[in-house]
Amino acid sequence: MISRTNVDGIKGAVGEAFRKAITEYDHEIIAIPVGDIHAHDLVVYETNELIAVCPLTGLPDIYKCVVEAIVNGMVPELKTLKFYYMSFKDVGILHEDLVAQVADALQEKCDFMWCRVTLDTNIRGGISTLTQATRGRFLAYAPERGNFNAWLATQR
Repeated sequence: MISRTNVDGIKGAVGEAFRKAITEYDHEIIAIPVGDIHAHDLVVYETNELIAVCPLTGLPDIYKCVVEAIVNGMVPELKTLKFYYMSFKDVGILHEDLVAQVADALQEKCDFMWCRVTLDTNIRGGISTLTQATRGRFLAYAPERGNFNAWLATQR
């Protein structure tokens, strides 16, 4: 594992890339195009590596983050999504604000037809917390309702 303390021992372009990745997290999600064949496909991105800070106690809040989205031509490049998540590691933010911020950023960059972000917070003090934010043009849709294209046809 590369830490801030030993990254200086790595030379050349690889070392420079590590230094940038470790010390200057790029907070921007980059969207990349997908072919028309993937239009309206459901994609799911999941991670247990989203950590933020409780603004009241200063203790880390550890989340399972699940992003479900109906593709509209663009998807997040996954390394930039990971770095975006990593940018919250020192940020004091409420669960409800964090889920809204992640959903807004993904929707802004990828212009999903529909997107739901769910944060499942590690249990603290015996209380589990699940927060969700939904974005997109078709807020009434949910994967539980079946195939998006079939559902969309019923909405016209």
